[in-house]
Amino acid sequence: IEGAFRWGEVHALGGDATLTLALLGTQLGNSFDNHEFWSSVIRFFIANPMLDRQHVGPIVDYLQAQKFQTREIVDQQGRVTIEPPPQPNLQMRGRTADTLLAQVERWHTALGRTKGAETLLFKASGFKALSFKTGSKEAPIVWSFRELHTGNDLIAEGKAMRHCVASYARSCAAGNRSIWAMEVDRRTGLEKIQTIEVSKAGVIVQCRGRLNRLPAASEFDIVRRWAAAAGLTISPYVRTAV
Repeated sequence: IEGAFRWGEVHALGGDATLTLALLGTQLGNSFDNHEFWSSVIRFFIANPMLDRQHVGPIVDYLQAQKFQTREIVDQQGRVTIEPPPQPNLQMRGRTADTLLAQVERWHTALGRTKGAETLLFKASGFKALSFKTGSKEAPIVWSFRELHTGNDLIAEGKAMRHCVASYARSCAAGNRSIWAMEVDRRTGLEKIQTIEVSKAGVIVQCRGRLNRLPAASEFDIVRRWAAAAGLTISPYVRTAV
């Protein structure tokens, strides 16, 4: 029942099924304690759609530990004292995804659970990297779809597009998904258009441009063309700009 309420809340706020399922795997799936704060966290996730949803759990754990979790400290004489949470006044206002991920990474590193993602290498997904021509013979436009194969590739893509695709590094390294750069060459130089997430099963689950913008209808037509040629399907949750 609690999960159903959370599902309704996330969708009412504009979230999708992928985010909802990620949240249901955390304490938020069965608890509504501190609801005002956690609603602000949900709004943060919705406002950052290119943040890999595998990070939802670690971020929720980090925020819980920083804002609400007391700590037991045992001194040399065996006496136990209870210390308050490190950041009881923590708020989501003004936070960026990159900054929050860095904080979570440092926290995990202190716990001995993670290492840097920039050195990770990804096996090829097996899906086709293709290009298509549109426009006229005199002024051809070449659209290309290129798979990103390293953590550094994702970091560069995220910096160029100003979104958080670099957070997908570990999922790509594990083979759970692949990330593709959709680019266009109009003879004036190569331009990045969309960053595309493809699941292991060959489903396009997200397309986002610079600053997380949704694809234009004309761009999405090219994505559909690539999907058909590469044997991919497109999730019904993928939307175009209105």
